[in-house]
Amino acid sequence: MDLEIITVGSRGILFHYSDVKMDSLNEPVNIYVINGKNHLFICDTHLGPDVMKEVVSYLDEQGMTSKPIIVFNSHYDPDHVFGNCFFKDELIISHSKCRSLLETKGEELLEQFEKLKKGNVEIVLPNVVFEKRISFEDEGIEFLHTPAHTEDSSSCIDYPEKILFAGDNILLEPLPYLDRSDVAEFKETLEFYKSLLLSGKIEQIVTTHTDIVTDTKQIDELLNYLENYNSFTVDISNYSFRYKLIHYNNLSEHAKQFQEKGNNQQAIDFSKAAFSMLTELEPEATEDLLKQIVAEKERIKTALSELEE
Repeated sequence: MDLEIITVGSRGILFHYSDVKMDSLNEPVNIYVINGKNHLFICDTHLGPDVMKEVVSYLDEQGMTSKPIIVFNSHYDPDHVFGNCFFKDELIISHSKCRSLLETKGEELLEQFEKLKKGNVEIVLPNVVFEKRISFEDEGIEFLHTPAHTEDSSSCIDYPEKILFAGDNILLEPLPYLDRSDVAEFKETLEFYKSLLLSGKIEQIVTTHTDIVTDTKQIDELLNYLENYNSFTVDISNYSFRYKLIHYNNLSEHAKQFQEKGNNQQAIDFSKAAFSMLTELEPEATEDLLKQIVAEKERIKTALSELEE
C-alpha cells in the first residue's frame, strides 16, 4: 500500500492509501482527519491497527496528538472499523445501527476478511452512539445519519471548512451497490448532499474510495441510476462488463430479499430482470464465469417456478 498524505482545507488531512487489496479488487482506501481546536477527529479506521499506528505516528510528529482523539465510524464495513482496536481508550462514535451490526456480525467479518486484516485485529465497538445526529458546536463538527450504502451509513460535516466526509455513500463506480440499501433512503441522502453542494454549505466531499468530489456530476449519475432502477429502465447500453455485473448483483439481491419478505410479485419482477441481465453478460463472460452464469440462471428459473405456483 502506497501512502499519500494530502492537506484538505486548513485543518483536514487525507491519508490516501492506494492499491489496497479489497476482496477481489485493489482500490484506494482513505482515512480523513480533522485537526480541530480542541479535538482530533479521525474518520474511519481502515483495516487494522498497523495502519492506524502509522497514521497516529504522523499526527504525533506534527504535534497534533496532545488533544483528545475522537474516532468516527461511518458504517460497519471492515475497512472502516477494523482499526478501532488501536483506540480502545478513546471516544468512538457511530450511529446506533453501526454498533448493533458490528456487535452481531463482527466475529463473522473477522473470519470472512481474515486475509485483508492489517495487524492483530479485534472487534472494538463504538462507545458513543447517536440516532439522528451528534454535534460538537465548539468545533463546528456534526456527525449525522445518512443511510445509503448501508442502513447505518453516516456522514461528518466540518461546517467552517465546508467539507463533508461521506464514507462509502459515493463510490468509484457511477452506480451503487444496493445489496444492503434502501433505494428511497439512498436517493434522499444523495439529494441532501447535492443540496449542500448547490447551496454552498459544503464545497468538497471526501469519500473512502474516490477522489475528492467538488461538483454534482457523480451524484447526478448515481441519482439517475436510482431513479430508473425500480422501474427497470436503467440504460445499460454503455456499461462496461463490470458495471453490468454490479447491476445484475443489485437486481439479484433485491429479488432474494423480496422473496424472503413474501413480496412475491416484486421478487418475480426482479428475478426476471436479473435473468435478462445474465443473458446480457453471457457473450462477454470468461469460461469460468460462464459456468457460474449458467448455474445462476438455473437457480433463478427454479425460484421463479416456486414464486409463480
